[in-house]
Amino acid sequence: MKKFLNPEILLVIKITFWWRIGLFLLGLISTSLIGFLFPYPNFQRLIELGNGIPSIWSWGGFDGIHYLTIAESGYVANFTQAFFPLFPWIIGLVAKYLSLNFLYSALLVGNLSLLFAVCLFWRLLRIDFKSDQSRQIILCLLLFPTAFFFGAVYGEAFFLCLVFGSFLAARRKKWVLAGILGAMAAATRLVGIFLLPSLAIEYWLQLKESADFVKPSKSSMIIPILSILMVSLGLIFYLVYLNKHFNDPLKFIHSQPAFGASRSDKIILFYQVFWRYLKMSVTVNFFSVLYYRVMLELFSAVSFLILGLLSLKKTRLSYAVFGFLSFFAPTLTGTFSSMPRYILVMFPVFIMIGSWLDGDDHNGLMKILITGGAGFIASHVADAYIANGHEVAVLDNLSTGVKENISPKAKFYQGDVSDLGFIDRVVSEFKPEVLNHHAAHIHVGRSVDDPKFDATINILGTINIMQSLLRYKSLKKVIFASTGGAMYGNKKTPFSEEMMPAPLSPYGVSKRAAELYLGFYYAQYEVSFVALRYANVYGPRQNPHGEAGVVSIFSKRILEKKQPVINGDGLQTRDYVFVEDVAAANVLALKTTETGSFNIGTSVETDVNSIFELVNKNFGADWDQVHGPVRAGEQMTSSLSYQKARKILNWEPKIKLAEGIKKTVEWFKSHPERV
Repeated sequence: MKKFLNPEILLVIKITFWWRIGLFLLGLISTSLIGFLFPYPNFQRLIELGNGIPSIWSWGGFDGIHYLTIAESGYVANFTQAFFPLFPWIIGLVAKYLSLNFLYSALLVGNLSLLFAVCLFWRLLRIDFKSDQSRQIILCLLLFPTAFFFGAVYGEAFFLCLVFGSFLAARRKKWVLAGILGAMAAATRLVGIFLLPSLAIEYWLQLKESADFVKPSKSSMIIPILSILMVSLGLIFYLVYLNKHFNDPLKFIHSQPAFGASRSDKIILFYQVFWRYLKMSVTVNFFSVLYYRVMLELFSAVSFLILGLLSLKKTRLSYAVFGFLSFFAPTLTGTFSSMPRYILVMFPVFIMIGSWLDGDDHNGLMKILITGGAGFIASHVADAYIANGHEVAVLDNLSTGVKENISPKAKFYQGDVSDLGFIDRVVSEFKPEVLNHHAAHIHVGRSVDDPKFDATINILGTINIMQSLLRYKSLKKVIFASTGGAMYGNKKTPFSEEMMPAPLSPYGVSKRAAELYLGFYYAQYEVSFVALRYANVYGPRQNPHGEAGVVSIFSKRILEKKQPVINGDGLQTRDYVFVEDVAAANVLALKTTETGSFNIGTSVETDVNSIFELVNKNFGADWDQVHGPVRAGEQMTSSLSYQKARKILNWEPKIKLAEGIKKTVEWFKSHPERV
């Protein structure tokens, strides 16, 4: 409970409480000034239950009286079967055990449901959004003009509480709970059944995201699949009940015409309803109340149809599918009547609107800590983040990095990721929202000779900084520099993320282990991550010493007027990706709500001999190819498929190899001191 009622949740509860107080006062003023205008069935009973106080009984009007009738007497009134049973059943239970009348019981259930729904929605949003964005989205929902239904005896809040709970359980991989809550939602509203395909899509998304970590066995899929199918039990229960007591399992559909607004118990397609409303817009008297009701319903339907379509691209697919299907179901009765209320369940649209109003679609200006930020790749990433307006801090021990690589606009902390005390000081002072983790031991040869040293930096260093960030509770996302070339072993190229990782060196193993630890932190603490598996990165600022890439090594030798030497026959191929493209991938990784690993390469294999000739040519040199001994255990081919990154991150390489090598050679020529 203490973890659930953290300060952020308490603030959301306060917002909801004061919203409800404001709504009550607005209702009090309205009933005092306007009074009771539209009588509806059994309103006298409603007044009786509300002790004659308009500011109380008015919250149980219209559909509310049907729920109260069902709660009190069951389905004794014909056509009330249009209302699903779980919400009134809960009202009846609360009334019985708390000795309340049915109206007060319904208002208690509805308003407590709203409180729980908002809290669950908050927890769901915080998986993908920052706290200020999440508050903005919740405010968009609460301040929507028809949100007053959340405070009435209408079941919207109760239904959304179950929907949010089901999605939250699914995101946390608690599939049995997701299925139970989904079944309850399907016993509350017909559109609750749409949680079944939506949860199936959510499971598919999670399989895609986790395919880089664990290939699911058939046995491990049984519980999620059965739990998702469990959603149908809520609807099946009601169908069986209706068949038993009324000899009509579809009584809830056949009752629709009784509620007016030209509802039909036959399926009417959306375009037919739309055409009907267009005709009414030109035939109904402009000065009548009916005209403005028609236009409101038409505007609600058209605008949320467009927003629902956009949400399919802009929000998580499982959410968007649920919202979109929930929008269409009521229109099949042949009317847009009550559409301004029905659209309240289209929560993905409110996610999208809230992001827009925040001036940002998942990518507001953030505080980003870049480890290894003085190095070749990470310094380019830092420059790209700064160019996009983010606040950047660089952490580097300068063992291989160069201080001159660090932008003067970045804050610099000199120290080691293995120093826990130092990490704590940095995190407590800077309070990063995003960790971009490039600090690593990158020498494959030394990792073979000294695996413990490699693991200390690459595995324990990652754990150190993650534990520190979790203690200070500012971290929302991790972008991790992983490896593509050392991750897949000797498999057929190009390597894709669907291939089971098979690293052959301690360096590759340590990068894989770090990915798995990030998967643990995501599952346990909801810290999302993107692991970027780099191909052979080359470009300006590359260190030509040690086990650097061949482009910088050849450049160094030519600048020193020394014969470049090619290991082996030079026919070994690699996937060469330009550092500016890699920096762009890191920028796009900030924007995605997806979690998992992404290959960052070109899918093009180039042999070392060709690289030598391109470097030689751009230097205007005429060195001959000289071949040395073959490096023991050297991989002969390597390239990465970037289709997943293109589809999800909207990333693809822009710089062709010839252009990239030209830029790299020009940089080396202008910075001979770096050689």
